[in-house]
Amino acid sequence: MLPNKRIISCAILLLLFSGSVCAQSPIIIKDAVRINNQIWMSKNLDVTTFQNGDTILHAPSLEAWVTAGKNGIPAWCYYNNNIEIGKQAGVIYNWYAVTDKRGLAPNGWRVPTAKDIIILLDSIGTDWRGMAKLASKDWTRLGGKDVYGFKAEPTGMRYANGSTIITNDTLIYNPRTHFLGFGSGVGYWTTSLFKWDLNTGCGFLLNLEPYAYVFGLEKEDGLYVRCILEDFNESRTKSHDDKEYKSRFIDP
Repeated sequence: MLPNKRIISCAILLLLFSGSVCAQSPIIIKDAVRINNQIWMSKNLDVTTFQNGDTILHAPSLEAWVTAGKNGIPAWCYYNNNIEIGKQAGVIYNWYAVTDKRGLAPNGWRVPTAKDIIILLDSIGTDWRGMAKLASKDWTRLGGKDVYGFKAEPTGMRYANGSTIITNDTLIYNPRTHFLGFGSGVGYWTTSLFKWDLNTGCGFLLNLEPYAYVFGLEKEDGLYVRCILEDFNESRTKSHDDKEYKSRFIDP
């Protein structure tokens, strides 16, 4: 077994000898880390096209973002519509983009389910100590340790319907565009839905609260994406009760 801290530079070999490799398109392993029994990308996804080459709608304004969401149209933007932030933080997507059948993740990768997040949290812990293992060392307010090379940064999210937070700092909350949380937290999409409300998508939140958790958002909201390796068998470890999981979540 590879040490947890090691960046998975040898993962290509794993795939070359795996029967899951697609003949028509090679799986490129780059910027990946192993966290116990899973392999994750070590940076946020930053693509603006689907696997088939179709362009995803760029929706920088609040009106464009809300309209796309209301019509179930996949959309993306940069935090605060700042391309310099986007170069470092990656792309914010609505839920429709991450679940589109044309495929958002690169070949061989996929957007995680809530089950993947639960397995991750089971293995590292859900309290601040576990969050610190995922957080970049630059995220000092969370006590970032970056144990695995995941390099989570507090790059915020986007709400479709605004927020009650009142502040003059437009990087923390911009009332005109509904960006929120830069410097204090980050949200990642899963493809799962909460069973009690099929209009609610499941996200994974890291912030300054004392624990990490899967939370519900409107599908129109905007989060980042961290992909997980598609056919790495050990990621299927059952560290939780499947019956309980299926009573709470629906996967695509």
